[in-house]
Amino acid sequence: VSVSAIEFPGMSDRESRTMMRKIDLDVTKKIGKADLDEAMQEIVSVPAFETATYSLLGSEEPYRLQFDCIKKPVHQLGLGVRMDTQDWAALLLNLGLNTNKLEGSKLEFETRIAQNFYTRLHYSFDILALPTINAEFKWFNSNHDYQATTSNLLINSMYRGHEESVYLSNSRWTALNMQAGVKNRHYLTKKLLSQFIVGDVSGGDGRVGAGGGVDELDPYINGDFPLAFVNVDIFTYDSKYFPRRGLDLKAKAEYYFKNSCPIVSFDFGHAFSFGQHVSLVADVHARSIMSSEPCFYACNSVGGFMEGRYWEQQIPFVGFQQMCVCSNNLLVANAELRVNPAKNFYVSAMAGGFDSSYSIDEMFSDRSRTVLGVGGQLSYNTIGGPIRARVCWSTFDRKVNYVISAGFDF
Repeated sequence: VSVSAIEFPGMSDRESRTMMRKIDLDVTKKIGKADLDEAMQEIVSVPAFETATYSLLGSEEPYRLQFDCIKKPVHQLGLGVRMDTQDWAALLLNLGLNTNKLEGSKLEFETRIAQNFYTRLHYSFDILALPTINAEFKWFNSNHDYQATTSNLLINSMYRGHEESVYLSNSRWTALNMQAGVKNRHYLTKKLLSQFIVGDVSGGDGRVGAGGGVDELDPYINGDFPLAFVNVDIFTYDSKYFPRRGLDLKAKAEYYFKNSCPIVSFDFGHAFSFGQHVSLVADVHARSIMSSEPCFYACNSVGGFMEGRYWEQQIPFVGFQQMCVCSNNLLVANAELRVNPAKNFYVSAMAGGFDSSYSIDEMFSDRSRTVLGVGGQLSYNTIGGPIRARVCWSTFDRKVNYVISAGFDF
């Protein structure tokens, strides 16, 4: 169709010009359905809008093309709660100032009150036609148990630290998010204990080897770890917790300047629907650390139903609930067959496996280190997050594990 003008009612002249640059429609040329669909995709990708529709006004060509965009509240306040048999209770509080403005400065404060505590302050400056400029500070404190797949030792660590980052981000489409920048992570390890004492610091100097005889670990668990990173994330699942269609793809590259340590990772998940009540969700994860001397807290880790529960790079695995630290090369696969017999009620059967090794050749030539797992889950979806009861078993510890949880994943 021919269009004489494009209008954005309710927006200022500056905002209208910015949106015109974003949708990139030429009124001097014919506009087709594909052009309008692409323009709508650009509009709904803007976080400031709750909904958006378009209409052609007039009785004949050339029409006036009008985009009606309903804005979200400028500020936001969020509260999330989770309770489970693993960490008991966790609370997430989020406060955003100017978070849903179309352009300009935005400030977000977030804190998680739990065994794995953090507080995050995020500033961003957004111009729709350019990448978003971000600056972030995060302070964290953690005390948790995990296991090493190579030694079967149960380890307890207690550490705190902070992270500063500056990066650019851009979301041209609703589903795509890209980030590139630099950050510095600082760790102070207060305790690292296993069946045999690796180190226990009570004097507060942060040296894990103090009195423990392992001072050589100090450069890998304490101090500053600057790095550069690039992240790409595509998310099209139709539901975060119970997807029936769509995909989730992540690619990440990091370079730790200390000890010259490159790390690359790739995650891919896909949901398939078979009729109204049956779905299959399959995911594959790969992560490789291309250095023999990485930061300890950047090591590969696997376990549990929640991605990034204790460490940012923690990969879910259906076979056990605890976190396990793995070798430098890690490959994980999970599959969930889910039936929805009644509204909001789900029954799942799960299976998966993972392998880790110090070299990629060893991973494919030596199958003795492959771990397999199975599990089952009952779930009920509520407005306050899903309620889940899960049992699982793996060839790693050959024990039946269970977890009951209620609330959101964070």
